[in-house]
Amino acid sequence: MAEKRKQLQGSAQFVIEPEKGYCPGNLFKAVIGTIECAIIIPQIPKYPDDVLEIISPVYLRGKLGLADGSMVTVTVTF
Repeated sequence: MAEKRKQLQGSAQFVIEPEKGYCPGNLFKAVIGTIECAIIIPQIPKYPDDVLEIISPVYLRGKLGLADGSMVTVTVTF
């Protein structure tokens, strides 16, 4: 996953430029199955390369029956 995340770094669809005190990040449109979501990669020094932050209008854990450590396929949509 870290390799694929590095591929995304230079092609952010949106750059999050927050107010002072919050961290910037890169945002990518994505889907998990048929559920629209977005990947956020925070621009924080030493942020783990093997972690993706995912946001969605639905509660993904409940909708997909996920628990910590569950594997899902996330498809970035350009």
